[in-house]
Amino acid sequence: MNTPAFPIVPSVDASGRIGIGLPDFDPGMSLRDYFAGHALAGFIASLPQGVEPSEVRTGMARDCYAIADAMIEARGAA
Repeated sequence: MNTPAFPIVPSVDASGRIGIGLPDFDPGMSLRDYFAGHALAGFIASLPQGVEPSEVRTGMARDCYAIADAMIEARGAA
């Protein structure tokens, strides 16, 4: 499930229509992207001093999304 992390609740127009297609509707980033971003921050923060993220980035994004997927799966099991 690709749940939004920070959705903006859609407004109701004059005819009572809700949401999609209205100018202020924004589903926000996905929860998966949010979790992956936090995993990435942790990876980068844990790099040894002097090692640049560009030196070890192969697979890092893939690993972050794998962690995010595991978090979402664990969240559903809770």
